[in-house]
Amino acid sequence: MRSDVVLFGTGSLARSIAYNLATTMVSSTPLNVLIVGRRRVEVEEVAFVARGRAGAAGAGHAFDPFTASWAESSVAADILHQHRPVVTIVAASEQSPWELARDADAWAQLVKRAGFGITLPLNASLASQVFLAANGTEPRPFFINACYPDAVNSLLAALGPSDRLVGVGNAAIIESLHRGAFPGTQSVRVVAHHRHLGELSNGDERDPPVVYADGDRVSLTAVAVALRGIRGMELNWVTGASVSRLIDALVADCPFSGSVPGPLGEIGGYPVTVAHRAITIDLPTGVSITDAREINARAALREGVVVRDGAAHFSAGARDALMEYGYPFADGFAASSLQDAVSELLVLRERLRRAPPK
Repeated sequence: MRSDVVLFGTGSLARSIAYNLATTMVSSTPLNVLIVGRRRVEVEEVAFVARGRAGAAGAGHAFDPFTASWAESSVAADILHQHRPVVTIVAASEQSPWELARDADAWAQLVKRAGFGITLPLNASLASQVFLAANGTEPRPFFINACYPDAVNSLLAALGPSDRLVGVGNAAIIESLHRGAFPGTQSVRVVAHHRHLGELSNGDERDPPVVYADGDRVSLTAVAVALRGIRGMELNWVTGASVSRLIDALVADCPFSGSVPGPLGEIGGYPVTVAHRAITIDLPTGVSITDAREINARAALREGVVVRDGAAHFSAGARDALMEYGYPFADGFAASSLQDAVSELLVLRERLRRAPPK
């Protein structure tokens, strides 16, 4: 049976995507969605609840569970070849951001000190396997990465064609929060990195994202103030709502405009349009692609990692922190060495997880 959408993952973000998609009815045709996960109970739970939500909304979407250990690209390839989706989504990684928020061990403290960017290998590991599988599938699906796409997507672009590559969250969250704060706004274009969202949450607007609403650049101070009391996990619900509209548009070949992270393998987030199933960056008047890339590159460096020329480069602070613990890829790594970088970082993480916080 062909599936319109294959969603890999059963965690909190995957559930938000599935449950929001279940009630989205932009197009008139119901969707067939395959939920793929490694634990049968969780996969069946997500599919069951999503079906119930679709039934409650009268959307008619179908959600089917599929249990598989899909960390290997060959397994993901078999799933995608069998179901030939229009859209493939990865919402599972080797590193949960919510673990880090607890600041419970030396690993969480290292990430806090060096920057979230050092988790790039762990966020890219599973996504890269499915991305390789998707690019070997005909017809080639759109690939939506929900795992640190502001950095990971640039690495994925070094592994294969990126013309159908996009991300979720971050820039899309900022756009959605602005729309929510100012109802009636017609057009919102956001140039923003994952780092910007964290800085806004902490009240840091020294190098803010660029946001244009109805053609004028606007301040995000009101949004930043409101963000300070919001737990990060709650924003998954905003991400799920924003990506469900994108998914529905891609499947139905409907026009879409919105801000997304990592489009076409770019660092950070950009406003885009989708028409005739082609993704195009759609910057506000007066903002050049060079300007936008520089805004995102500065934020990426503050977060500890920049991807350029097919390789990850850690900032000086991140590199020094990783070198303290003997991480062999502290000077960075090429996309072709990703899995080696992952293996070594998993070893380091396990060692630090056993160490109490200082």
